[in-house]
Amino acid sequence: MIRPLGDAMVRKHLARLPKLAGLLESLVESPEMFQRFRIDRAIVQLQSQDLTLALWRIQRSAGIRVWIDSAREYALERIEEEQRMEE
Repeated sequence: MIRPLGDAMVRKHLARLPKLAGLLESLVESPEMFQRFRIDRAIVQLQSQDLTLALWRIQRSAGIRVWIDSAREYALERIEEEQRMEE
């Protein structure tokens, strides 16, 4: 979105562009949301490979080094949900 305008120039003058700054703030993904996205993607990938869903396997497949507490809880909930669906 900013590339046509010149990323460096926009960042330098962002204080002069309050509407753009507000828009960018609303579009920026939080680290927690990004980890959730990666967790979901890792679960789909592991299931397609017929591997059991384990927390360490999801963490490794998602490339998450340090868990955000809420993302870890989300991963555990997803594991339980998938196990219930298999039964």
